[in-house]
This record gives sequence, C-alpha cells and structure tokens, in this order.
Amino acid sequence: MELSHRSFDLRYGLQTRGRVERAQLDIPKPVQDRVTRYEASKTRVFSHILARLPVAPDEFTFIDLGAGKGRALILAAEHGFKRVIGVEISPKLHSIGQDNVARYTSRTGNRSHIQLLLLDVLEFAIPAERTVYYLYNPFDEATTAHVLDKIAGSVMEHPRDVWIVFVFPLCGDLLNSASFLERKGEGKIWRDHYQIYKVRTAGWAPYGEKEDH
Repeated sequence: MELSHRSFDLRYGLQTRGRVERAQLDIPKPVQDRVTRYEASKTRVFSHILARLPVAPDEFTFIDLGAGKGRALILAAEHGFKRVIGVEISPKLHSIGQDNVARYTSRTGNRSHIQLLLLDVLEFAIPAERTVYYLYNPFDEATTAHVLDKIAGSVMEHPRDVWIVFVFPLCGDLLNSASFLERKGEGKIWRDHYQIYKVRTAGWAPYGEKEDH
C-alpha cells in the first residue's frame, strides 16, 4: 500500500510537503521567470507512472530536473534505480533535499547512490547513460526546449535508451513538435496528467529544422 504525502514524510522524518511559489525562491529574478513553483510529486502518482514505464530500474539512472526537496529522488531510490541524480537551482530547496536524503538513508539503510546537484539546468552536463528523466513541469517553454535539445543531441552522439516523463506537461505544442520524441504512453491519475516519451536515436531534427527523408 502506497503512503500518503504526510505518512511518507512521517515514516522517514522528512519535510517534502508544501508549495513554494517561484517568487519565494531564493534565486535571481531573471531565473525566477524561467521556472515554476515547487510542489512535490505525489507518492501514488509516481508509483503509478513507474509501473507503466517499460524499463528495469536497476539498469537505468534516474534524473529529476528541478528536484526541489528530493521526494522524487527518494521514491526513485525505493524503486531500485541504480543511480539517482537531482538537479535544483534553489539553494534553500537543495539544502532541504540534502537533509531529506540524509535522513532517509540513515533511517532505511538504503545505500542507493543519490546525488544532488545545486545547478542551473542549462549548465547540466547530460551523462551518456541509459536514463529516465523526470520533469514535474519545472521550467518555461524556452528552458524546456533547450534541455530537450541537449538530451536528444547526446542520444544522437551516443545511442542508448533514454526515456522522459513529464507530469503536468504544459508545453504541449513544444512536445508535439519535437521529432526526436516518440510518445509511448500517457494518462491521468486524479488531476495529475502525465506523458511518457522515448528519445529517438535517429530520424529527427532540432527544433525549427526539417527532417531529412
């Protein structure tokens, strides 16, 4: 049985709940304009999505872009991903995430390798690994496009299985126009809409360019 948000935090002594609006984030105003508010992934929604993702977690790295307080990272560790990475630009949220991961590791003995990076996602170096990327609608359209292009370019250079999960994908037109994304599933649980994509290793072009036929 999946734990509720409150029960999940209480079980492990965490603090992952609560919304933080972007104006409250401790980041410069120009960066605030590129991001959305913090809101933790729901535990049951996360498990629902992972059950529909056709990957063996122990063969993949899980990367949460906009990791916030780290709930998705801890859930990914519980699901058995071989490596878990969180990218977060807010020093305050990053610090809370570090504390949450430390508390979870101490209480459970789960030694999954969880790495938290205090970093602007635009500066994140795409690792050449089999990966599941997780985005809980963290960025505006321009930032999302930049990140997707970097991921797709990396897959083209080093072909491998890469999946991308979007929860509340507000950039619908952007995703539909991305020839390097192949939609593999979508659904809605409660009010949470999600889409699952696999990155093509060939037969695509960057945004604004036509594919060769």
